[in-house]
Amino acid sequence: MLATLLPPERVTLAARAAWVLDERGEPEDRAAAAELFVVAGQPRHAAGILVELARRDAARGALRSARSCWPGLRRPASWSGR
Repeated sequence: MLATLLPPERVTLAARAAWVLDERGEPEDRAAAAELFVVAGQPRHAAGILVELARRDAARGALRSARSCWPGLRRPASWSGR
């Protein structure tokens, strides 16, 4: 559905849906929220969620799951090379 909307509408709806999914608190919902936060132009919030999910998985010994949080995460050009 997001693909059929104009960019401003897409950003607004993606942000609303991301907040709803994030507030549910389930890992799968939060991972989906992170993707939507990127669409909504909020990559730092998305990264924060992915870091929390990875830490949660690592703490319970699910390193493969923690590592799976990272493949789609790209560093914005505005971030330094560190």
